Amino acid sequence: MNDTITRYLNSSAGLAERARAHLLAILRPMGDNDSTTGLTISTIVQSSLTAAMGSADSYFVVQGVLVKLAQNLVLTALTNAQVIKDGTTNVFCWYVDSAGTVTQAMGTAGATLAKVKFPPKPEGKALVGFALVTCSGGDFTGGTNSLGTAGNFTVVFCSPAGAFDASVLI
Repeated sequence: MNDTITRYLNSSAGLAERARAHLLAILRPMGDNDSTTGLTISTIVQSSLTAAMGSADSYFVVQGVLVKLAQNLVLTALTNAQVIKDGTTNVFCWYVDSAGTVTQAMGTAGATLAKVKFPPKPEGKALVGFALVTCSGGDFTGGTNSLGTAGNFTVVFCSPAGAFDASVLI
């Protein structure tokens, strides 16, 4: 049987309901992040207007479930509503859930690399990787512009292995 943070808190004699709820609000995201992570991730590569897994299979644990993404799997496409303005940098993040479904989210652009904000990590999903897109000389429009490095855009693909949630600030 897997033990859970909720079970431990519920079995804590003398712990007030309000205190239990506050502790769960703090511990739940930490537990989710630790139980939802990449184990071995192939490098993400450019694939037409989006990105794809590289030339090796990738493995994740998502809330205790082992998940495999096959080599060369094309990731969720960007949409034309996802625009990065000229002179800014932003990230597109891909996530996988325990069923192997890949989703994508865009961060908040910044005028400098240090000002870029990652999107909140969805609960119950592991980060597959992200594309860091910098625009100089024109806007980038998802679903229209290729994630290939050319012209007015530079793109860097990152595939962190391990627990990673850049939206958590202390």
